[in-house]
Amino acid sequence: MAEEFKDKDFCLINICMETKKDAWIKSLSQLKVEGLNLFATGNCDNNLFNSYFIYGWPHYALIDKNGEVYSNNPNRPSDGISEYINKLLSK
Repeated sequence: MAEEFKDKDFCLINICMETKKDAWIKSLSQLKVEGLNLFATGNCDNNLFNSYFIYGWPHYALIDKNGEVYSNNPNRPSDGISEYINKLLSK
């Protein structure tokens, strides 16, 4: 998705909340994960769980640059979310 929307006002953010940091970094390299890759530390993961009602992995959310949540559990990228994102970006 990062590649698909690279020329638009879009940022894909990946946040790891469940593994060791070294393993996360290794996975990013092996899988060539694009976007902004963050590792949750301290109480950050609890705040994310509580704020976005995260119950499983992976969890997707569409949030605009002002922090407004458009969808807290949209379709997966493989299930056609691109069309919805394009619609939001054209507003």
